[in-house]
Amino acid sequence: MHNQEPDINETSQGHHQQINKYEIRDKLKERFCLLKSSGGKNYYYDIESDESNISAAQIICLAINEWGIGIEEAKKIVSHCNFIPVHESKRYFRPGERKIICIKGIYYINTWRPSDWSVVESIFNVSPFVEFLEKATSEENAEFIIKQLALAYQYPHPSQKPQIAMYLYSSEQGQGKSTFSDIIKEVFGETSHKVINTHKPLFDKNAIQFWGQTWLVCEEAKIERSDNLYDQLKQYITASYLTDSIKFGSPQKFETPARLIMLSNRAPSFIEKDDRRFFISEWDTGLRGDERNNYFNKFRQWLNSGGFQSIASYLCSIDAVSYTHLTLPTSDLV
Repeated sequence: MHNQEPDINETSQGHHQQINKYEIRDKLKERFCLLKSSGGKNYYYDIESDESNISAAQIICLAINEWGIGIEEAKKIVSHCNFIPVHESKRYFRPGERKIICIKGIYYINTWRPSDWSVVESIFNVSPFVEFLEKATSEENAEFIIKQLALAYQYPHPSQKPQIAMYLYSSEQGQGKSTFSDIIKEVFGETSHKVINTHKPLFDKNAIQFWGQTWLVCEEAKIERSDNLYDQLKQYITASYLTDSIKFGSPQKFETPARLIMLSNRAPSFIEKDDRRFFISEWDTGLRGDERNNYFNKFRQWLNSGGFQSIASYLCSIDAVSYTHLTLPTSDLV
């Protein structure tokens, strides 16, 4: 009730918008969450800027500058804000949801952020993208890749990920594997896409930290049977949740929504025969020299002229319900 609040000015005027203390308090509570307390001080998460460890003094300064109130009034307002407490260290990846999410009564920061490309319902031309995939692989394999992308775009929750990884290889340089990875990053958004330059981080005891988004792209994959990574990969590919610890912390349950894409300059030698966890495809457009350069220059022009948005709209328009149990093209079994 308002009559129980401290005796401070009811409104703030001057060169700033007139606003009462309760409106200021509500606006601050909408923007900031209590992140942690340390050394007798509180630190906050700024929903608007995505900044962590914001001090109370910074929030007070913001209130002064934003609404033209005095320092003592600002201190009282901030001190009486019941900021929502969020978990200090644990994060969740929840595409399509707000920055602060509630799971079983506990508030967490959502690590997902939308891409720059919104979906349009009008007519869009996606044929250059489809032709790119067909040229690099085959018509059958391109269809499978598109199904994988559509499924991830529409159903990104860990429990909905297919238990299949993609292994794309080419002995020729400049065939567009990195371009394919860049397309995924643009269409799905930067927070949905993580790249590691070699397979070595997958050996790391903290490897689980790489599996917390929609896509994990491993470039320059050169895995041997003797690396003993195969069993670990199978676990990550098939599991939606795993129990592990990071940086000497206590074991806890982690979500592993990432779909794995491995890019290499050679065919895989570590995968067992008939392992249906891996979709394997050679990636070669057949283009060389100036013909290749001209093709990719034209393709990138299309991407930068609305192509990314067309791809996003295309993936959203596909009926992906039937793709929840994808099977590999028979031509790509090891």
